[in-house]
Amino acid sequence: MGILNEKSNKNGIVINAENYPETLKFEILEYFSKNISSFINENAYQEALSYVEENIGKKFEVPLRIDETVSFNGRLNELIINEKAKFMNFFVHLKNELMTCKKFYFIVSFIKYSGIQLLISTLDELEALGIQGEIITSVYLNITDPKALRKLLSYKNIKVKIYNNSNESFHTKAYLFEKEKYHTCIIGSSNISQSALYSAEEWNVKLTDNDFFDIYNQSFNQFQKLWNSNEAIGLTEDFIGKYEEYREKNKPQNTFDYRKIQTEKKKFIPNSMQIEILEKLKNTRESGNNRGLVVAATGTGKTYLAAMDVKEFFKNRKNSSFLFIAHREELLDNAIRVFSDILHIEKENFGRIFSGNKEVGHNMIFASIQSLRNCYKDFISDKFNYIIVDEFHHASASSYEKIIHYFKPEFLLGLTATPERMDGKDILALCDYNLVGEMGMRKAMEKDLIVPFHYFGVNDITVDYEKIPYRNGKYDEEILLNDLSVSIRTDYIVEKMEKFGYDGKYMSGIAFCQNIKHALYMKNEFLRKGYKSELLTSKTNLTERSKILESFRNKEIEILCVVDILNEGIDIPDINLLLFLRPTLSSTVFIQQIGRGLRKAAGKDFVTIIDFIGNHKKDYLITKVFSDEIHNKSFLYEKKEKIIEQIKNQFSNIPGASYIELDRICQERIIDKIEKINFNSRNILKEMYLDYKAEIGKSENEILKVSDFDTNIELFQELSLKLGSFYNAQLQFEDSEIKQNKISLLNSEEIEFLAYLEKKLTIVEPFTYLIVKYLINNDFINLEIIVDEYKNYFNIKDNFQKEYVINRIFTELVEDEILEKNSTKNRLFKISKKYNKIFENKKENNDEINLKLIDLDNSQNTNYNFKNRLEDLLYLGLSEFKKNNNLSIFNENILIPYKKYKRIELQILLDSKVPKGSWRAGYANTDKDICLFATIDKTHILQENLKYDNSLFADDIIQWISQPKTAHTSSVGKMFINHKKLGYNVHIFIRKFAFMDGNKTNPFIYLGKADYYKSSGDKPMRILWKLEEKIPQELIYELYNL
Repeated sequence: MGILNEKSNKNGIVINAENYPETLKFEILEYFSKNISSFINENAYQEALSYVEENIGKKFEVPLRIDETVSFNGRLNELIINEKAKFMNFFVHLKNELMTCKKFYFIVSFIKYSGIQLLISTLDELEALGIQGEIITSVYLNITDPKALRKLLSYKNIKVKIYNNSNESFHTKAYLFEKEKYHTCIIGSSNISQSALYSAEEWNVKLTDNDFFDIYNQSFNQFQKLWNSNEAIGLTEDFIGKYEEYREKNKPQNTFDYRKIQTEKKKFIPNSMQIEILEKLKNTRESGNNRGLVVAATGTGKTYLAAMDVKEFFKNRKNSSFLFIAHREELLDNAIRVFSDILHIEKENFGRIFSGNKEVGHNMIFASIQSLRNCYKDFISDKFNYIIVDEFHHASASSYEKIIHYFKPEFLLGLTATPERMDGKDILALCDYNLVGEMGMRKAMEKDLIVPFHYFGVNDITVDYEKIPYRNGKYDEEILLNDLSVSIRTDYIVEKMEKFGYDGKYMSGIAFCQNIKHALYMKNEFLRKGYKSELLTSKTNLTERSKILESFRNKEIEILCVVDILNEGIDIPDINLLLFLRPTLSSTVFIQQIGRGLRKAAGKDFVTIIDFIGNHKKDYLITKVFSDEIHNKSFLYEKKEKIIEQIKNQFSNIPGASYIELDRICQERIIDKIEKINFNSRNILKEMYLDYKAEIGKSENEILKVSDFDTNIELFQELSLKLGSFYNAQLQFEDSEIKQNKISLLNSEEIEFLAYLEKKLTIVEPFTYLIVKYLINNDFINLEIIVDEYKNYFNIKDNFQKEYVINRIFTELVEDEILEKNSTKNRLFKISKKYNKIFENKKENNDEINLKLIDLDNSQNTNYNFKNRLEDLLYLGLSEFKKNNNLSIFNENILIPYKKYKRIELQILLDSKVPKGSWRAGYANTDKDICLFATIDKTHILQENLKYDNSLFADDIIQWISQPKTAHTSSVGKMFINHKKLGYNVHIFIRKFAFMDGNKTNPFIYLGKADYYKSSGDKPMRILWKLEEKIPQELIYELYNL
């Protein structure tokens, strides 16, 4: 222990007397630290306290408390890295230190506006509090942004100097914070830029000043030396102007980018999203699918993906023909350019059916839907081998449907950034419910496929939405327009624009407005304020629109005021500012608006988004987009604390270098609204029902159907669970006249049968639904038939190894009175007598029910009866199973890693012979499987001795505590230790919380199979289990970030 040799040991290096103080301090510190650590490691906290008390002569008590005069932020000394999933990064530490200091000193190599913009609100607060700051930076390699310097110069409380020595490099990065007691400093690798503060791989060490660590004073003295040196020049507007001029002529050196160079040479290298989905497209065709949908965020390269798949599809073929359909000419012009680059075909060789052209004699054609619908029958139905439909969420419109149903290509590919339907119809059905691949905004950010965004949600102080009438998901248009169109609001908007700014030298902004009148008003207001502004709406003719967009691309227009025309379909990568000047009541529209600014462009570091959030009905909408829980579409029924935690932490775990900031008023209002929501309330359920109906574009004269919930299964389940069935929800929430005209009354057996299937909608096995589906048109079913149905439906070629599961499902369905055994042949099953009548009625017309040819459009014109509901429900359940499960893993193992399971579901899947519902303890076993259950949060357990520590020792080793009576010598203990010899598979299941809001039990996440590793202690045993696969990092953070 220690570094000094004892008295008798004459070996070693003799140190100078001037180093005695530091060496002796280290020796005593090391001695006491190791002794204290040994106590802590044994959980002997009281012994650790006693040891300290004895040695320093002071008394303490648990919990320990720090002197309130000490500005304490987290740990005294620590390594700071950017850990987004833990809501922790250098930016969080920097803000905390700034808000608890008396004065601050920064010395950094460079400052980017992307970093300064993140600090604007904090710097504003410091200025208001009179907290002074001094900053030294450099213009080394011309990296520092003149805009960043100009912003810093505007603060009266901050002095800035430039270390101006062109003969030397300048790499210093240190942040010093003067406090009442115990100053702190952070020294490391981070400059002031969005990535350094927020997401990049940076290492910074925080040190708290004390008698042993004298780093703060040494750093401060060096700072003062540089501040007062001849090389340090005070920042002035004249300096910034001359530097800006010089920088224009001598651009900062760019980092080598191989992909960019290859793209410029027309040798396109697919990005990670494209590689992943191209492989999935190839596999889906090999599995026999002839249609597929790809959902990918705006800016990730969907058009390039389509071109590359077309190239692969036609490889080694002599004749090739394809059709590319879009609804805007800008999309078609861009697609022609991309396909020309990828396929190495001159643009003149493509046929065009748009802009007055009707070039039907080509094999490769690009067509607008508007022009094609007038001439599609000029082609034979099998003319095209491959058809691409861009912006596929429009495809359920009648103009698209007729064309899609007419042509018979070998493969049809739908592309969209918006899987939700804006017209109330089911687009996934048009692709046979084959969702080939998804690349949402979060995943695209993780993979660095789009630029980061800096989102600022500011309180809209000028509009009181509570005074505006609200009905059927909409505000009164005329009153809302009047409240939005006032000059005081324009002044406020411009104030925030000037506060937060934008990336780059020139503004390229989009202002999303409520309607055309509002857009015209805002255009004139921006002009009055000195901004070059223009109006672009659906009423703008094609010639004028092209002219306006060209001027916008050429920076001749600074702000485009739009309504919906730029929500989709127009590609302008240079957009660096988005203004949300209307209440956004749809998460789909919200995502589309954000997507307009996410495309990468040369010199573009980020896009600024300023959202003016009033106290409207959907002011919490950002949580539907930014929160992890909402992204996984289970947020409404999980712990509210999760969502509130994300809001309080400003969604700091958003991937990449993107940043979200809600001002204090917005934050408090949204948290208050979420805390007050009671999801068991009938009024809340009705509001959610009607809001969802409006969001997907259903008119007041239409009803919500089962098939409409393919993008919100959780809401459907809540409606069914809380109200007994979805049918009951319709009866309670739809308008009485619509109910009478659109909904057929069901009898009690029909309601019961549907309710039974609704409870199993997020199915952990597909056999229940497949059995019912088969028995719609057949009298009997057995094991062999259902295996064939399973393999055919999911295009599975391998044999199914777990037939015991199907036999168990048959048993369950018999026990639940859904099926009964055929009296003459016990191996055959049929619909039970209880429900047989409702099926006989359906078979009388002898029409084959083809679930893949449901006419969703025409179904609105007929009553929604039992047959329609059953078809929709079976299709929805089976498509959900296909979409959310790895079928090859299920086919082999039944249990799928990281999928959620209830104990009762596991009893069925693993064929437990004990009564259903009896698996309640921390472990359960069948004759061949052992299931271990662990709950991390123990707040629901009152007895302290039962609060077992199920810790994670490594990303593949988990500690599990047995029941209190289990010892190494007991039969259960021996079973755990010798499970391999005894032929047991051990499965680990874990959850964070035991209950959701409303005391609904949480399911467990399956971590996979595990083997006994080692154990200690008895009654209970502490057992370490080694998993076959490491737990993904994002799941570890989700589970253990309490």
